Amino acid sequence: MLLFLIDFKLLFFFQLLLNLVGAIIVVGFIEPYLLIPTFLMVTVFYFIRKVYLQTSRNVKRLEGITRSPVFAHLNATLQGLPTIRCYYGSAVGLGITQCIGLSGLIQWGMRQSAELENQMTSVERVLEFTRIEHEPDLESVKLLKLEKFIAINLNLVIEPKEKVGIVGRTGAGKSSLIATLFRLAYYEGQILIDNLDISVLGLHDLRRKISIIPQEPVLFSGTLRYNLDPFNEHNDEAMLAALFDVETKSAMTYGMACLDHMMSEGGINLSVGQRQMVCLARAILRNNIILVMDEATANVDAQTDKFIQSTIRTKFANCTVLTIAHRLHTVMDSDRVLVMDAGVAVEFDIPHLLLQNRNSYLSEMVKRTGPGMAETLKRVARESYEVREKRI
Repeated sequence: MLLFLIDFKLLFFFQLLLNLVGAIIVVGFIEPYLLIPTFLMVTVFYFIRKVYLQTSRNVKRLEGITRSPVFAHLNATLQGLPTIRCYYGSAVGLGITQCIGLSGLIQWGMRQSAELENQMTSVERVLEFTRIEHEPDLESVKLLKLEKFIAINLNLVIEPKEKVGIVGRTGAGKSSLIATLFRLAYYEGQILIDNLDISVLGLHDLRRKISIIPQEPVLFSGTLRYNLDPFNEHNDEAMLAALFDVETKSAMTYGMACLDHMMSEGGINLSVGQRQMVCLARAILRNNIILVMDEATANVDAQTDKFIQSTIRTKFANCTVLTIAHRLHTVMDSDRVLVMDAGVAVEFDIPHLLLQNRNSYLSEMVKRTGPGMAETLKRVARESYEVREKRI
């Protein structure tokens, strides 16, 4: 649509320009002295156009709508031009006709040239987007030589199948850590997965192998089948099994037919808990070895939160799970807890051991939950630690 509009304005402008040049040539051939007021008028209105464009172009950049009183009065002003020219020569029909047409050509020529320049601000914006630094390759082309390791504020190792909780105040860097893992932001240093630097991987290859359940469920307008498997990689039986794993009511009621149920944009026809269950089922279906939970239970009730945590422990037992915690009790049974502050890992250890130090960051966070909740959190951490020791 944009290209069509610019092409139309450009074509119209050149047509008017050629007609204007032709009219001036005819008038000048009949009476050369008539070129003096003609060029005087063109010069005057060129400067008027220049003043107009200084405002209209900036208004166009702001996507506003502008109307100039200048061009509205051009026609009336130029009506005197044929009269002026008549005093210079004979009443030759062709010359008079061209003079009358010349007034309209000057008006519309100036107006269309201004409109064309205004429309070119859209091209200007497109060119600005082409100069934006783009993301790395989406597909892995070849493995590049590893860059020299550069130390950053975060330096830690997460073991395979480990369940790690990530806590910290707002702005501590929790979400930035996840954005870096998905290479949504630039970073210094190295992130290794199975001793492979993720910077040498294509973005599609990296992101398709890491599942995420965000705080705000991401759902699209379409069928439940499309939301679970937008790339058509799984059969209906696998999708239905994933829905049964999260105890989706529609799956239990309608069976395979539930996959054809329509969902609104953003899943607004579902409750928040139901949306999160669809995202959880999607993660189960993909069965990646790394799962990220970005405050996934922050907006759900306590019962749904408990069910999600239970499902994570059973269905993702053989996966590495990173959980950004909104509620401390969701990470107290984690293998280890990463406490962040101002982008730095201030603590990274087993929750029960961190709580043994009354002055630790985690202990201070637990204290702020109140005496009753603090005792509950300590008990959960202790029981999880005891189970871990027996397993070892």
